Amino acid sequence: MNFPNDKYQLVLAEEKDLAEIKSIFEDGQFDGGIAVQYLRNPNPITSFEREGDKVFFLVLKDNIHQKLMGLGACIVRRVYKGGEVLRMGYLAGLKLLPEYQKKLLFIPHIYQQLYEATKDHVDFYFTTILKDNVAAQTMLEKPRKVMPLYQYLGDYRVYFCKAGIKKTIERDDQYSVRRCSKEEIKTFYLEEAHKADLSLEAIDAYDLKNATYYGLFKDNSIVGCGYVLNQQDYKQYVVKKYNGVYKLLSKLPTRLLGYPSLPAINETANCGSAGIWVKDHDAFLAHKLWQFIRQNSKELDFLMIGFYEKHPLRAYFEKTKHIQYDSRCYIVDWQRNRKVYEELQGKNLYIDVAFL
Repeated sequence: MNFPNDKYQLVLAEEKDLAEIKSIFEDGQFDGGIAVQYLRNPNPITSFEREGDKVFFLVLKDNIHQKLMGLGACIVRRVYKGGEVLRMGYLAGLKLLPEYQKKLLFIPHIYQQLYEATKDHVDFYFTTILKDNVAAQTMLEKPRKVMPLYQYLGDYRVYFCKAGIKKTIERDDQYSVRRCSKEEIKTFYLEEAHKADLSLEAIDAYDLKNATYYGLFKDNSIVGCGYVLNQQDYKQYVVKKYNGVYKLLSKLPTRLLGYPSLPAINETANCGSAGIWVKDHDAFLAHKLWQFIRQNSKELDFLMIGFYEKHPLRAYFEKTKHIQYDSRCYIVDWQRNRKVYEELQGKNLYIDVAFL
């Protein structure tokens, strides 16, 4: 896919591009209270492939200087929307080398070519932008005739909670929590997934098949389920700098205070992604399940779990001891008809933090 002047070219990534792709990932970081570098080592291509049915991993080439200058991806996943399963295209962030970031004139061509490559495989497009990334919000939220509409749906909050907490003695013969198989929880999950748009088609979708599953039972009937997925072998979060209050917190024994320990500078976070579902969004049930999951994740420093702003369990997690970050959620609308946006606006959405 060439640009009008043939100076740039957008093509599907290949194994021979790996060294340059990794350099682009290593070059970037997102600032904020905690400046984090997002990596997908050892192979970014296969890393994305573990998160969807199909991945369009595109690289942008500078034909004059014979080098890669940027990349982006569209990950196709099957999710529930309006009670049926549709193909959602999740747009992973566009990354450009610093020397190209001010050359905005070619960005509309990138989006158009991305759309042409994916439109036959996707029913609608969705993405998130970190709330601290104001520059990207400013650029993409402004309507332009040559760009798709970025239609803001609402905020999504990720909670970092301490893992490996001490077990507490609770005498309650009605309830039991334990590790379990996916077969024990898949029916309950499907019942809950139908209640929140953007829920994945199955509890073991994509790399979740490698997760550890948990079930909460009342009198032997399931009333909650959850998972923990350790993705460190193909996705890493490396802390590059602490700013503001986090600079102070990084020097304190936060773990002794009930909060997760903060990784050292240039250290990969020892964390796992999690998700939970409980009957009627009951905070009492959520607490029982979440405490057990944290107790049984001793190999990790902390767990990440996320909820959309309208999710009923947000109220419970706001009361827990945690560190947080926020993202803004968007429908990306090439048709410019606002149809999907209006269908999802104001609704409860479920977005798995494992696949952001």
